[in-house]
Amino acid sequence: MSSVMRGRLPRYECHKEVSAGQITGLEFNNERVTLLLENENVRIEVDHEWAKKHNVQIGGYYVVYDDDYASFSPKKPFESGYTRKAVTSINVLPIPRG
Repeated sequence: MSSVMRGRLPRYECHKEVSAGQITGLEFNNERVTLLLENENVRIEVDHEWAKKHNVQIGGYYVVYDDDYASFSPKKPFESGYTRKAVTSINVLPIPRG
């Protein structure tokens, strides 16, 4: 997009909360692409069309929105628009008795 067009469009600030993981590796097979995420043992399988459509690359982020829509974001735009939230509480389930 040209800077002229960008100057004519309204500006927006992101305020969404998402779930995301940085992609550290990619595995390809005939039918699927496996995204290896920074979190240990997290592997997401997507089809080749999805990976091609989103131009998935190592270093970028696999992003899931609250409505379960999954997308890819390159590293620089993601990290300039989102800040990782600190874990402030953990849900602990009661121990069954009986």
